Amino acid sequence: MVEHAPQVVNALRLYLRLAGSKSLAALGDNLIAALNPMLGPGAVAIYLLAGNQPELVCANEAPEGFLEEYDHASSSDSMLDHVLGTGVPIDNIAMQHEPDWLAGGNDAFLTKWGFGHCMAGPVLMDRRAVAVVYVARAKDAGAYSRPELELLEAACFSASLSLETMSAAQLLNDDEQAKIVDARTKKEPAKVPRAVALLPPRAAQVAELLCKGLTNKAIARQLNISAYTVKDHVSALCQRFDVSNRTELVHRFMVSDGYGS
Repeated sequence: MVEHAPQVVNALRLYLRLAGSKSLAALGDNLIAALNPMLGPGAVAIYLLAGNQPELVCANEAPEGFLEEYDHASSSDSMLDHVLGTGVPIDNIAMQHEPDWLAGGNDAFLTKWGFGHCMAGPVLMDRRAVAVVYVARAKDAGAYSRPELELLEAACFSASLSLETMSAAQLLNDDEQAKIVDARTKKEPAKVPRAVALLPPRAAQVAELLCKGLTNKAIARQLNISAYTVKDHVSALCQRFDVSNRTELVHRFMVSDGYGS
């Protein structure tokens, strides 16, 4: 008989409880309960994406005034834009090379409120993000790792299953159902391989164009960077995915998938 570590069994229970949520309030509580043991101390917030302004569903351990200031400035949230555009989670380290992230003062905003690192992940229905989950923690806790990013993705997947069930079983009230319907009319995320979408934005752009068969020179022209920079990106990607050439790299990308597919 295979013995499973107690923390693994507990994690499975938490994710199953999350997937079985029967109301938005329960979904928020169960999502927080699932994430906190895995990611350690920090803030969690869940927003519904209906209308022009994200609407807070539930939050935990957020300093007073933090969410209010975010709500005021959320129209320039480049992390949210990335999540909506790709349908996969991302962290602030991957956003460092995104000009809009730096220009928007997002790092300064996090520091102001005592946070050093954050992640965001989508809750999807019909491949469209109907909600977004944010987590943040102090700088001295260290940056989020790839396994932690995947834990957030798993939690978002469980939340997606729950929302699908609630919507189909008419467990949402009329206002909640209308908001879900509105969110599901939004633009569908780009259909890019999951392994590409999880990369930092510039590396993801290079990888996506590689998958379309463009040469280094063509990629350089399209991204307005030098061919030498493209070559450096390709070499770094080959090293990252432990392949020896661009053909193997593209194959690795194309066989990857994600829960939003």
